[in-house]
Amino acid sequence: MHKPNHPTRRLRRRQIMGILAIAAMWPAQALAQSSPTTEYIRAGGRLIAVLHMPPAYFTDLSGQPYANDANLLHDEGISSGCQASPPLFCPASGLTRDEMAVFIVASVYAALQGPGQVAPVGGWPSLPQYFTDVPPSNPYYHWIEQMKYLNITGGCQASPPMYCPTSPTTNGEMAVFTMAAREYVLTGNALTAFPYPTTPQCFPDVASTDVYFKFVQGLAQLNVIPYGGWGACPSSTQFLEGNAITRIQAAPYAVRGILGDQSY
Repeated sequence: MHKPNHPTRRLRRRQIMGILAIAAMWPAQALAQSSPTTEYIRAGGRLIAVLHMPPAYFTDLSGQPYANDANLLHDEGISSGCQASPPLFCPASGLTRDEMAVFIVASVYAALQGPGQVAPVGGWPSLPQYFTDVPPSNPYYHWIEQMKYLNITGGCQASPPMYCPTSPTTNGEMAVFTMAAREYVLTGNALTAFPYPTTPQCFPDVASTDVYFKFVQGLAQLNVIPYGGWGACPSSTQFLEGNAITRIQAAPYAVRGILGDQSY
């Protein structure tokens, strides 16, 4: 089974041509698209600007710093939240590894294929079970298998291969998953080596010898990691790589790191 090719990107709208000049920095054509409620501009498969903020869909995000990111996840068809009526996002709740798989994989396919296109064209590929703790009966099975299929993760244990689906996703793990997914969107290979600054050290608790160092440094440079303020590097705020990430903290990773928008 071949991995999905990046779709041909054509210019479909000609509004706000001045913003499209940004696309000259990208190797692919620019694409201005509209989802049902939000107009945005892509270049090379990445969002580079959101022209109209998504409406406030979730009712529990008042005062939340990343409410726009969470609402854009809904607008892109990536997350319907934690409750349908009234629509809630549950911003302070943790994100288990199975839930995180949906965030990551859906963001990858939305970045490649457009809003709402959060699974492979033609349906999920028929893949043999890889992780011994994620049987085909698991409701997250296809999302988790895609995490392995796209080389975004090898799981939580090598032998026997396990994914630990109900374990909380940590800040460190989210950095790895986001950068791998970002590279898949950009290059078609999640294992592509990516540039990252070795100095300054962005977070006092993530030293150069840390296994997460290059992922954290790379995402901080791209203003993906919100801790300590956008672009605040070095930051006096600790990254706390072993702490469980919350749903609202995960939203900017998906939006700014994978979909690619950093305009707000």
